[in-house]
Amino acid sequence: MNKTIFLFCLALTTVVLQAQDGNNICVSNALQYYMTQGGDFNELERAIKCSDEAAVHEKTSLLSKTFYYRAQLYTLISTDKTLAPKYPFAAFEASKAFVKLKDMNDPKFRDWSDALKSADAAIRQLYNEAINSYEQKNFAQAEKYFYEVGNLAKVFEFKSQKSPIEPLNSLRNAATCADLAGNIEGAIKILTEMKDAGKADTATYVKLGSFLKKAGKKEDAMKIIDEGLQKYSKDANLLIEKLNFYLDEQKYVEGLNYLNSLLEVNPNNAEALFIKGLAYENEKIRNEDSIVFYYNRTIEVNPKSSKAWNNLGAYYVSQANKLNADIDKLGNSAADSKKYDEIKLKQKDFLLKAKPYFVKAKELSPEDQLIERNLKQIELKTQ
Repeated sequence: MNKTIFLFCLALTTVVLQAQDGNNICVSNALQYYMTQGGDFNELERAIKCSDEAAVHEKTSLLSKTFYYRAQLYTLISTDKTLAPKYPFAAFEASKAFVKLKDMNDPKFRDWSDALKSADAAIRQLYNEAINSYEQKNFAQAEKYFYEVGNLAKVFEFKSQKSPIEPLNSLRNAATCADLAGNIEGAIKILTEMKDAGKADTATYVKLGSFLKKAGKKEDAMKIIDEGLQKYSKDANLLIEKLNFYLDEQKYVEGLNYLNSLLEVNPNNAEALFIKGLAYENEKIRNEDSIVFYYNRTIEVNPKSSKAWNNLGAYYVSQANKLNADIDKLGNSAADSKKYDEIKLKQKDFLLKAKPYFVKAKELSPEDQLIERNLKQIELKTQ
């Protein structure tokens, strides 16, 4: 945070507060003293009581300045090395004050530029605390903080500014943490709010569908996935989720019919072709020729589909691995030793066949760690 800009803001507003109550003057003076005296945390701590009283007083609770200063106070506390451990909810309190300032929508408030600078620091601190809570497996608190990041992001949106923390990811994180905390209904509620607000992307629909299914609400889950497909008809993850409903219910014919209906409308639907290849990898309807055919068709339609190249390579690796069962059956006879050598050659042939597919997949997606690992394993086994 830029201290000179922050101090300038405080100096401008102090005169205005002279006619207000002592509590707001108390907070204002503490903020100024902290900024001018190199960070005297004692002044901030003493100002907490003043801010708390101002926030509930019948007169000062109606003033936008009350919550502007409260937001700044708790933002500074949340970033002060001495006070932050003592007041772990400071960033959360700062966020609530910023949101209150937004909701008041005071046309006379003129300090939004400086308020947003403080809000920038607050939202970053709040997000970091959400991450820390998640890493400490305090999922209920992580949910609370991630969700509040979404609320604070609305302050930036209110002023037509971009939030420094992406709100959709943060809200999805909140839903995930709610689920991990055993609050599946809370997770569903968060994602439903996002959807109803018109802010659901494909990942939100997929996650909401999975949570509804987990809660035993399969019909609602299917409706959500269908709703998502109405908006994002070509999204692979939504298409896979739709197919999984059929597979989970062992409705394999219906699942394939669903994919066929997509291909009837557009025979060159690369996502549907890819998913059909993926569907034939399901052990209940596994068909080796169809797996290879549909992955190859995907590549014909979309040569840049790294996942199709990768899955074809993985298919040939699986063929090599299946031969391990034949090796396990061999004994120590000369005939079995000969069979062993023959099987190892077949395995190597499959792996060599797989290698160019992984090479191409890596070329298309150089940052994909899974493809990188697959390729390295092939290189080790075929030396």
